[in-house]
Amino acid sequence: MTAIRLGKILLGMALILTSIATSAGAVTHKIRKGDTLWDLAAKHHTTPKKIAEANGIHENATLSLDKAIRIPGQKSTAQKASHKHKVASAHHKVAPTAHAKTASSAKKNLDIKTASKPANDTLIRTALRLRGTRYRFGGVSRSGFDCSGFTRYVYSKYGISLPHSSAAQAHVGRPVSRGELKAGDLVFFATRGRRIGHVGIYVGNNQIVHAATYGRGVRTDSLSSGYYNGRYRCARRVK
Repeated sequence: MTAIRLGKILLGMALILTSIATSAGAVTHKIRKGDTLWDLAAKHHTTPKKIAEANGIHENATLSLDKAIRIPGQKSTAQKASHKHKVASAHHKVAPTAHAKTASSAKKNLDIKTASKPANDTLIRTALRLRGTRYRFGGVSRSGFDCSGFTRYVYSKYGISLPHSSAAQAHVGRPVSRGELKAGDLVFFATRGRRIGHVGIYVGNNQIVHAATYGRGVRTDSLSSGYYNGRYRCARRVK
């Protein structure tokens, strides 16, 4: 058996053991009102994509109330140390040329994985952490937001400057259809006849986070609700 083949077999065994350990740490969660994949991912220190893949659903799928879903577990410190030891042992048994090829391949796979991570994942977490902030007309800070002040504040954290007006923000970026909405898109509503007068951020699962109005503040709501469904006008992608 060649050194290269032996190395591949040992690395494969290490990956299988890692998969088993990760699966064992999974937990089950029963969906409650207001739950989103982004909330659950932040709470369990994982990503919406991993939860979606573990349950065979799309990241933007609607979560059914009281349905139990599986949250992928995280490896413990002991499991991480065990995995590191197995991989290191496998590397020592591989010829130097094979080790160099394996390292190059691993780096390429890491680059691909990093590039495929949802770009707006951290933006959504920032927006959701602001829930509960009070509504304040003209507000653009954590002491109080109006709708466009809220979106302007969130996007400013990621180097994007938006105008402080929902109507003006509706001309930024590029238009996307309702069926193509992705987390991080701006969604607009007509609250003054046919004119755009409200904006929020789409977070997936048919939900938006926005600075609603007096007494409600920053919160999540469903796009399918009678109020927002009937007043939906357009969406823009700016990131």
